[in-house]
Parts: sequence; structure tokens; C-alpha cells
Amino acid sequence: MDSAYTLLWTRERCTALRKTGNEGKPLRVLFGGIHQSAPSLKHAGVERGDVLYPVSVYKGTLYVLAGVIVDRYVEFAEYAVSQLGLEPHKVVGRHEYEIKELIEDQCGPVGHRSPYGCGTEVALAARSTPLRFDLAVAPEHPEAISFCPRRGGRLGLLHVREGNLASAISLQGSVRRLCGPSAELFANLVGLSEKSVR
Repeated sequence: MDSAYTLLWTRERCTALRKTGNEGKPLRVLFGGIHQSAPSLKHAGVERGDVLYPVSVYKGTLYVLAGVIVDRYVEFAEYAVSQLGLEPHKVVGRHEYEIKELIEDQCGPVGHRSPYGCGTEVALAARSTPLRFDLAVAPEHPEAISFCPRRGGRLGLLHVREGNLASAISLQGSVRRLCGPSAELFANLVGLSEKSVR
């Protein structure tokens, strides 16, 4: 795999996923889009074989929630049919918000498979570690975590104080490409094999 990325999930999303019974199960799909709450995966350069790490920050601690290896992107309507079982004639020609309403009405609670944001990008998972909410990055590591954008120099996490994040602003609103050592740290934390990430 060429690249590994972070994708920030809010505490509200994490709480909702706990309630729908997703904890301990692998993730089957990740979403991107045009809003800060679901930033674009494609714009960040995420491709087949790359690893995405949903992360969350709670009380200053950074948590890595899972490691997801991307299989492929599919169109939103195709996702609703092939992955959630909606009938094709019900989604063809429908606006995105209408398809979301159909999913909510006909599929019930589908946990992490429920799309959110606008301009929805759908990245199906080739494989994933189980979703967990207890995998905290040790206090000695946040200052060493770094991002390697395709353009520009290496960046670190902002507002790190004594091993805690005073703010999650450096993770918000965009998908961040991890530098090699940071990708290895995340892979080890969630239990992806060394062969999974370079």
C-alpha cells in the first residue's frame, strides 16, 4: 500500500455507532464528501489499496478507531442498491437526499453504513480491523505524529500539550496523509499486519 490517511469522526458519530452495535465489527464502507464533517477522500488522493484510519479525539486523547483498506469507489445510487438492497427502480434518477431518505425508511439503522454529508463519496472496504473506541495513542506519541502532504513539507499535530491535544483543529475538515513512521504506529495500534502498510 502506498499511503495511509486519517479521517476525523466526531464524538457524536462515535456515540451513534456504539448505539447501533458496530463496535467490535469490521467497517465495510467509508464516506467522504464536500462538507467538513465528511471531507473528500478523492480530493485527498485516497486510492484502491490505501489505508484509512478513522480517528477521534476525546478529552485531549487521540483514538484510532480502525484500519480500513480501500477496495474501490462506487456511485452513491449503486451503493444503495448493491450494498443496502434498495430496488434499482427506486433510486434511478433520484437526488442524493431522496436516496438517503429511502435508506432511512427502508433499511432502518445500518450503523456505519448509513451515509452522511453531501456530495457523498462511497469507498468500499477490501478489509478492515474491528471498530474499537479504546485504542488510545500513548501520551508520548502525539508530538511525533506527522503528515506528509503530496505537496509541501511535513506537518505535525497542532496544540499538543503534555501528550494531549488541546484542540483537534489539525485533524478537522480534511483527510490527512500520514508519514511512514506515523502510519506504522497506527497500523500497530489497530493490529494491521506490517505487510498492510508501507
